[in-house]
Amino acid sequence: MKPSTRQGNFEKQSIRVEELRAGDMVDLESEHALVIMVEKADQRHVLVAYEGREQIDYPIGTTLSIKTRSC
Repeated sequence: MKPSTRQGNFEKQSIRVEELRAGDMVDLESEHALVIMVEKADQRHVLVAYEGREQIDYPIGTTLSIKTRSC
């Protein structure tokens, strides 16, 4: 996991796709999408389903930015 950066009441954190969990908010080109499912598709890919969006098949090791509420 990489260090986080603060943006308003939220912190942005970069993580690898295989570390995502349902409930994470992922930054997809400046729009945030709620993760509803993460599943290892095969030895090289992770399938991520977002609320109200199509599923995306990412290569393992892909880094994504997530939004977390700061304390």
